[in-house]
Amino acid sequence: MSADGDTTGGPPDLRALFSGTWHSLPAVLTGSVLVCAAAVPVVFASPGPNPVAAVLAAVLVTPAFAAVVALADRLWLGDDVTVRELAAAVPSCWRRGTGAGLVAAVPAALFLVAHEMWTQTAQPWLLVPMSVSGAATVVATLVLVVALPTSVREPATPHARVWISAAYAVARRPVPPIGAVALAGLGVWACVALSASVAVLVPGAVALTTAAAARTTLPCGTDTHLPDPRTRS
Repeated sequence: MSADGDTTGGPPDLRALFSGTWHSLPAVLTGSVLVCAAAVPVVFASPGPNPVAAVLAAVLVTPAFAAVVALADRLWLGDDVTVRELAAAVPSCWRRGTGAGLVAAVPAALFLVAHEMWTQTAQPWLLVPMSVSGAATVVATLVLVVALPTSVREPATPHARVWISAAYAVARRPVPPIGAVALAGLGVWACVALSASVAVLVPGAVALTTAAAARTTLPCGTDTHLPDPRTRS
């Protein structure tokens, strides 16, 4: 466990991570399997990128991933986590994870609807909603990287405050969230192009990267001082 028991702030510590990951490997792998299991109904119920799949993923996959992120966040502090703690984290993270996932899933679903309509009709005006929803999806996904770990770490903080703090932090330091999203994309590509068995390893790795990106971008959580944008630094 971390020396001072802090669970709310501070940048990620690689030495603390390495000291705790090996002992917590069963919990991390179990969490990865849980995320993969949550993705199975999405794949079979609505295969391929489509609006229904986006919403289902927000309701099923994101909450399971939020539980793994909660454990990954503790690993960065040097804590050891167990499978029992993972099981306890799932119900506690479900509501926060679903809410965070829907924030990104709604614009993604709207983008997919607009894209499908544009593909079928080729109406030029459809490029406007497609562009707006596409841009909103990109922004929401980047903010989600910071908002999800912060939300499960601070369950008493209102969603609005978490997302406002995360959005401001991402605007100032976008590189860590971009890296986490890039790793997730690389993991999906590896599962599709190389072997589906890689999927068991991807959620855990992405969760560790997501937790690190959140702590790097918003090191003190929602207590991070947010300067007034009307003033110059």
